[in-house]
Amino acid sequence: MVRFRAKLLDIAGIIHLSRVVSTLSKVAKTCVLRLTPDKVFFVLSEGRTGQSSGMRIWCNLEQGNFFDDYRIEGRDDSNQILLELVTEQLSRALRTALSAASVKIKLTNKHTPCLTLE
Repeated sequence: MVRFRAKLLDIAGIIHLSRVVSTLSKVAKTCVLRLTPDKVFFVLSEGRTGQSSGMRIWCNLEQGNFFDDYRIEGRDDSNQILLELVTEQLSRALRTALSAASVKIKLTNKHTPCLTLE
C-alpha cells in the first residue's frame, strides 16, 4: 500500500511552497510529482501549450525545509511515489491555504490517486 502525508505548520513554509508551485504552473500545465523520503521533486517536460519542447525542468526541494511532519510509504524498495498532476490546480489550492494556520497534504484515492489539502 502506498501512503503519503505531510504537514506544514509554519506560514513561511506554506508561502514558499505556494510560490514555487505558482512559478511552475506558469511554465507547464502538468508535472510529475516524485516523493521520496528526503526530497520532493517536480518534473516538467512540456510547456503551457501542451507541446513537448524537448526541455525538461527539475525542481527538487528538501522536504525538511518545508514540512514539519512528512511520512511516505512507497510500493517497493525505492520508497518513492510518482503522481502526475495539474500544476494550476495545486497552485490554486495552495493559494487558498495561505490564510490557514497549517496545511496537511495527503495522498487519497478518490476514483484515482490524488493529493488532498486540508
